[in-house]
Amino acid sequence: MRFWIFALLFSALPFLIRAASPLDIVINEIAWMGQPDSAKNEWIELYNNREKEIDTSGWSIENAGINRKTLKISKGRVPGNGFFLICRKKMPDCDFIAKDLSLANDYLKNGPLILKDKAGNIIDKTPKAKNKKWPAGSVKTGQTMARKNPKDKGDLISNWLTSQRSGGTPKAKNLFISPKIKNQERQERQGFKIENQNHSLKKTSPDTMLIAFSLAIFSGTGAVLLKRKIKGTS
Repeated sequence: MRFWIFALLFSALPFLIRAASPLDIVINEIAWMGQPDSAKNEWIELYNNREKEIDTSGWSIENAGINRKTLKISKGRVPGNGFFLICRKKMPDCDFIAKDLSLANDYLKNGPLILKDKAGNIIDKTPKAKNKKWPAGSVKTGQTMARKNPKDKGDLISNWLTSQRSGGTPKAKNLFISPKIKNQERQERQGFKIENQNHSLKKTSPDTMLIAFSLAIFSGTGAVLLKRKIKGTS
């Protein structure tokens, strides 16, 4: 009798383990332009929002393979609140080498990346492709496309920013300059410039007025003397 109870529990174990839900694993950073040393060194970083490890064996990423084919993740485990690095070529801290990983610089041609679990359920995805530009990142500087908030939806353009560093931050916390900080710095620079201009005006205005006043008196006095001299000779 005990044998059948254990057999029943063992067979039901896979169903008792909670399957991954949307945003449990997210696409956290994308080097769609490759690395500064090589455009072919592309990589995709996944992040686990859960505290427990998640097995991603058999998962896939649509539009991440050669000719926009689906990239298969044959094996891999993402540690709780940890990272999982998928790279095209061997690089430091790479967890899974996918030789068929290939991302186009043209986002419209590439299409959004769609992360699916083993059963084909959508776990995460990047924004819809509306034009050729990726939501973030730069091919000129090698700065990656970094997710702003891993717990927020990945298909929101506002949730992606350009990495602060060239080459990004693979398997580490994303670093980027917030647009709010940029605007604040711009306003501060403009305010500092205006303040300096005002300060300069305040500083030079009395001297300028004194010189102008002196010239006015000198020119007026000279005109009177000249007029008297003309009258005397006549």
